Amino acid sequence: MNSDWLKDNFEYLDHILINESNESMIYADQEMKDAIGEVKDYNNKIASVIKHVTEDGKKKILIEQGGIIVGWIVFEQSIPLFNKPEEKIEVEYEKFYSPKINKLINKNGDYNLYFQRYQVSSRFYAYHQNELLEAIFRKNTFVAFAPSKVIDRMKIVDKKSRITHKDIELYVTSKMDETLTFHQLDINEDVTIEAIFPILKRAKIKQDLVTGWVNFNVFDNIDFPEIKENDTNDEFIRQQHKDYIYINEQNKVKIILKKLLNENIALEKKINKQRDFNKKIIKRYENLRNSKLGKIQLLIWEKRSKRGNK
Repeated sequence: MNSDWLKDNFEYLDHILINESNESMIYADQEMKDAIGEVKDYNNKIASVIKHVTEDGKKKILIEQGGIIVGWIVFEQSIPLFNKPEEKIEVEYEKFYSPKINKLINKNGDYNLYFQRYQVSSRFYAYHQNELLEAIFRKNTFVAFAPSKVIDRMKIVDKKSRITHKDIELYVTSKMDETLTFHQLDINEDVTIEAIFPILKRAKIKQDLVTGWVNFNVFDNIDFPEIKENDTNDEFIRQQHKDYIYINEQNKVKIILKKLLNENIALEKKINKQRDFNKKIIKRYENLRNSKLGKIQLLIWEKRSKRGNK
């Protein structure tokens, strides 16, 4: 499969890597009469597609980037992305190579070194020259594409095991580049394996308050038969993409409803606060009316009021 499926099924276009010509413009309106900027300012950035229409043979999309609505553009050369669950990943560094698409979008860094150094995640699938790739992010910043076949995905597990080595090296992160100098793992007690990278054979373990990463070789005959490889056949990726369009829409609705609920709660608190204030004023007025000094003061105010009305 390649990107043609999303181009042919335009209604399923949900995210793109913007990569249009320097002459392409951004428009404020669907009719594309009011130009408000140049697409090249957003090239090589990932954007959400809010709306898509086909008019006069042109595929027009309204895009959002970084939570801000950018405007309408013509979809021609941008790279369609397939939705997938976000996954924490590591890269098989010895097998890694930077795909040609990275040069196309001016991503020319040493990404092998980058992926060895930083915690990253995979958020989208993409196809280029019939190769399955994944869009890699560091936090919320798109870094580059990596071939899917060199990616190891973190799997959540919950398994007890014993450590067979007395002196083990316990690492801070899955990068295995910084050791925990002082730790008190009891080799006579079980550790809980919380997560693994099955290809690189790295595991996150916990024992009481001690948490860290180790290699599989510290365990006594460990295996994870329940761990399955990711399904990356074409039909699965297409269906997963459709499913996540629905999931993402539901999440947006939940965010909007939560915002409205919070606003209603804040408004109700404000109304209740005003009611309490009004009750205090009424109570003070009643207390004033019922006191001797208050009666005199009210009588003075009434006389002044009558004079003012004459």
